[in-house]
Amino acid sequence: MTEESDTRHQSAGAGHELRTVRVYINEAGLSVPQGSSVLDALRIFDEESARAVERGESRLVDSRGLDIHESSIVSGGTILRVLPVRSATKSITGQDR
Repeated sequence: MTEESDTRHQSAGAGHELRTVRVYINEAGLSVPQGSSVLDALRIFDEESARAVERGESRLVDSRGLDIHESSIVSGGTILRVLPVRSATKSITGQDR
Protein backbone atom coordinates (compact mmCIF):
# COMPACT_ATOMS: atom_id res chain seq x y z
CA MET A 1 0.00 0.00 0.00
CA THR A 2 1.47 3.37 -1.04
CA GLU A 3 0.94 6.75 0.59
CA GLU A 4 -1.47 7.57 -2.26
CA SER A 5 -3.55 4.41 -1.78
CA ASP A 6 -4.02 5.65 1.75
CA THR A 7 -7.00 5.17 4.02
CA ARG A 8 -10.67 5.06 3.12
CA HIS A 9 -13.49 6.23 5.35
CA GLN A 10 -17.25 6.01 4.93
CA SER A 11 -18.93 9.40 4.57
CA ALA A 12 -21.68 9.83 7.13
CA GLY A 13 -24.97 8.78 5.60
CA ALA A 14 -23.79 9.06 1.99
CA GLY A 15 -22.47 5.53 1.49
CA HIS A 16 -19.46 6.99 -0.36
CA GLU A 17 -15.86 6.30 0.51
CA LEU A 18 -13.76 9.33 1.37
CA ARG A 19 -10.17 8.87 0.25
CA THR A 20 -7.53 10.38 2.48
CA VAL A 21 -3.81 10.91 2.21
CA ARG A 22 -1.25 10.99 4.99
CA VAL A 23 0.62 14.26 5.45
CA TYR A 24 3.06 15.48 8.06
CA ILE A 25 2.99 18.95 9.59
CA ASN A 26 5.70 19.93 12.05
CA GLU A 27 6.53 16.20 12.40
CA ALA A 28 2.95 15.19 13.29
CA GLY A 29 1.20 12.78 10.93
CA LEU A 30 -2.44 13.24 10.02
CA SER A 31 -4.86 12.02 7.39
CA VAL A 32 -6.62 14.62 5.25
CA PRO A 33 -9.11 14.28 2.41
CA GLN A 34 -7.48 13.66 -0.96
CA GLY A 35 -7.39 16.94 -2.94
CA SER A 36 -6.90 19.13 0.14
CA SER A 37 -4.76 22.24 -0.14
CA VAL A 38 -1.85 22.68 2.25
CA LEU A 39 -3.92 25.35 4.02
CA ASP A 40 -6.83 22.92 4.39
CA ALA A 41 -4.42 20.37 5.89
CA LEU A 42 -3.03 23.01 8.24
CA ARG A 43 -6.57 23.92 9.36
CA ILE A 44 -7.17 20.28 10.26
CA PHE A 45 -3.85 20.22 12.15
CA ASP A 46 -4.17 23.59 13.94
CA GLU A 47 -6.72 26.28 13.13
CA GLU A 48 -4.69 29.05 14.79
CA SER A 49 -1.59 28.23 12.70
CA ALA A 50 -3.75 28.38 9.57
CA ARG A 51 -5.04 31.81 10.57
CA ALA A 52 -1.44 32.98 11.18
CA VAL A 53 -0.51 31.89 7.63
CA GLU A 54 -3.55 33.73 6.24
CA ARG A 55 -2.54 36.87 8.18
CA GLY A 56 1.04 36.63 6.87
CA GLU A 57 2.51 36.05 10.34
CA SER A 58 3.66 32.52 9.48
CA ARG A 59 4.67 30.77 6.28
CA LEU A 60 4.61 27.20 5.00
CA VAL A 61 7.69 25.41 3.75
CA ASP A 62 8.18 21.94 2.31
CA SER A 63 10.60 19.27 3.52
CA ARG A 64 13.49 21.11 1.81
CA GLY A 65 12.69 24.41 3.48
CA LEU A 66 11.30 25.97 0.29
CA ASP A 67 8.22 28.16 0.52
CA ILE A 68 5.06 26.44 -0.63
CA HIS A 69 1.91 28.32 -1.64
CA GLU A 70 -1.04 27.72 0.64
CA SER A 71 -3.25 26.69 -2.29
CA SER A 72 -0.91 23.85 -3.37
CA ILE A 73 -2.57 20.43 -3.26
CA VAL A 74 -1.11 17.85 -0.86
CA SER A 75 -0.15 14.36 -1.94
CA GLY A 76 0.57 11.31 0.16
CA GLY A 77 3.69 11.84 2.25
CA THR A 78 3.74 15.64 1.96
CA ILE A 79 5.93 17.15 4.67
CA LEU A 80 5.22 20.70 5.78
CA ARG A 81 6.61 23.01 8.40
CA VAL A 82 5.07 26.19 9.73
CA LEU A 83 7.62 28.94 10.33
CA PRO A 84 7.28 32.48 11.62
CA VAL A 85 7.74 35.32 9.15
CA ARG A 86 10.74 37.36 10.20
CA SER A 87 10.88 41.11 9.95
CA ALA A 88 13.22 42.43 7.25
CA THR A 89 13.88 45.57 9.32
CA LYS A 90 15.99 43.82 11.96
CA SER A 91 19.65 42.97 11.57
CA ILE A 92 21.19 39.68 12.63
CA THR A 93 21.88 41.15 16.07
CA GLY A 94 18.21 42.08 16.46
CA GLN A 95 18.86 45.84 16.19
CA ASP A 96 16.72 48.01 13.93
CA ARG A 97 18.57 49.15 10.85
